[in-house]
Amino acid sequence: MPSEFSYASFANYSPRGVSEPSKRSQRITGALKAGRISQIERMIPRLSEPAAAHLGPFLNAAVTLVPVPRSTPIKEDALWPSKVIADVLLQAGYGASVTALIQRISPVQKSAFAAAGQRPLVPEHKASLQVQTDLLHPEQITLIDCAHRGGADKDSNLTRTTIPI
Repeated sequence: MPSEFSYASFANYSPRGVSEPSKRSQRITGALKAGRISQIERMIPRLSEPAAAHLGPFLNAAVTLVPVPRSTPIKEDALWPSKVIADVLLQAGYGASVTALIQRISPVQKSAFAAAGQRPLVPEHKASLQVQTDLLHPEQITLIDCAHRGGADKDSNLTRTTIPI
């Protein structure tokens, strides 16, 4: 069982805001979810800015980047935005490797389309995931997701009970 779970985010996302910064965050998130490599590459230089220093322990040449699965099992040749982001991060030197350690084996309700009380909870997510523990045991992993809903507590609870590496 991992000894430490930490959480960091690159940027804030305002799914329902109407201000210009909120609308901009919605456009950028839409581009990330669409797997637009050019948008991801435009954000890479910002990772070296002082405001992104808190990401250093998560994005460096020693970590294994693990893309978070979509809400449904991924079909061959399907768009996997988190993997696209992880691949671009790796090419820019922000990881040692990209490994799909977590697979979605059954679909869950997509959080973006669910009402606040109807979003999948940790037990439902846990039951829908399979961890490839026989592949390798990386020293440090960083989960990569394109847009995040929920708090660090929910995610660390899911990770603690799902990833026995």
